[in-house]
This record gives sequence, C-alpha cells and structure tokens, in this order.
Amino acid sequence: MNLDTGEITQLTDEPASVGAPGGITKTPDSRIVVYCMGNKIKKLVTATGEIMTVYTETGGYTLGSPSIARNRRYVAFCRNERVSAPRGPNYTGFKESFYLVKDGRVTLGVPGWLRLARRDQGHALGRSFPVLSDDSTLGTYCHEGP
Repeated sequence: MNLDTGEITQLTDEPASVGAPGGITKTPDSRIVVYCMGNKIKKLVTATGEIMTVYTETGGYTLGSPSIARNRRYVAFCRNERVSAPRGPNYTGFKESFYLVKDGRVTLGVPGWLRLARRDQGHALGRSFPVLSDDSTLGTYCHEGP
C-alpha cells in the first residue's frame, strides 16, 4: 500500500492467504518479500514480480518465521516438528506445543542451497528469527520449551 496515495497493489496470485500461518517478511526497502505458503518458503522480487521457491518441506515439520539476511544472500526460517495441538486465536495451543515439540531447527537457504544452522532436540525453535545486526553471520531466535 502506498501510504501517500492509498493505492493498494496485489503482489501475488497465490490461491490462499500469503504468509498464513507461518509468516511473512520483507526487506526495509520492500524489494524482496519472503513468505510461507503451505509447505513452501517463497521469495518475491517486487520490481519484477518474479516468485521463486526457496524451500519445500517434505518431512514432518511446520515452517515459520522467515527472515531475510541483511546482505540479502539467504533466508532464515524455522522448522519445527509437526505435532497435534489445538490452534486458534492468541496463544491457543501454545502450552501444548511447548511440551510436545521435540525437534526444532533454524535453517538457512537460497534456491538450490540449504544449511541447518541450529537444531535443538527437546524444544521448538522459532516464532521469530530476526537477523538483527549488520553482520549477516549473526542471528537470534526464540527458544521455546520446558
């Protein structure tokens, strides 16, 4: 949305809501948008409209919390073991997930390349993975679990 004119521009023709439920993020200048779409992490280049799949999950993990490295060379995202817990508004299911997830991973990727950056057995990793500094080799994540 252009805040000066109020004009709204649709960015994708995705069949469902972009970023739901795993999240969406963009670079400060809005040139790159990264979002979760079902079992995929996708990257959109807004200047050209090009959309590419960064990662497709084929195992028993949920995807979430995408983040773009400051140098724009990779995307970080969380992969947590898929568990059966209620989902709903606010924190519905959070406590159940807190105790059920035993395999959480922070993954770095670009199309054609993937690297496991952090794995924790016994805890969920995620809900956010912001890359906070000018040094794209550093990042933070939310550690959830008993």
